[in-house]
Amino acid sequence: MMKKIIIALALLAIESSFGQNPLNVGSLQISNDNVHNTWINSGGVARLDMGYDGAKGYINFGAHTGGGQRDNILYMRGSDGNVGIGTANPNNKLDVNGTIHSQEVKVDMDGWSWPDFVFKKDYALPTLEEVEKHIAEKGHLENIPSEEEVLKDGINLGEMNAKLLQKIEELTLYVIEQNKRLDKVEKENVELKSQIIPSKNKTNGD
Repeated sequence: MMKKIIIALALLAIESSFGQNPLNVGSLQISNDNVHNTWINSGGVARLDMGYDGAKGYINFGAHTGGGQRDNILYMRGSDGNVGIGTANPNNKLDVNGTIHSQEVKVDMDGWSWPDFVFKKDYALPTLEEVEKHIAEKGHLENIPSEEEVLKDGINLGEMNAKLLQKIEELTLYVIEQNKRLDKVEKENVELKSQIIPSKNKTNGD
């Protein structure tokens, strides 16, 4: 397939000689509207469209799925360099209409603060009463988007990871504080027992 495309691209230089009349190279067919647009079709199995839609130049790869032709398998737009997989209207450098399977994803955090600031002494940790009140009023944690917002706008992966880590670090501080209180209560209980037992013994002795 790639060899055929290379041959086809080499033949584009002479397309003006055949205008809108298709040029056939084996099962490969090249068509041109004699203006901007060129279509390369490989026997109805795969297709490459290159052209100008009146606003922008583009390259569009399509292929036959066995059940019909699928366009926009890979779409590249010249005006902004955006690339779409499964979509002809990419609004970002890469838009994918489907599931992405990857061994690893790296997200740059430029412009975002990593939430280690939670552990600084001047951090205003909300009280559990404040957290409870916010949940009762809003139905979600503070600084975490609501279900409605997520369904409407999706989530920014890097931003959400930072916010979730902030909540984990806050929970860690709550657990540490609770542990200190339990230790204090246990020590007080031990002291009370040490006072009560001798007192009982003395009473029994009297």
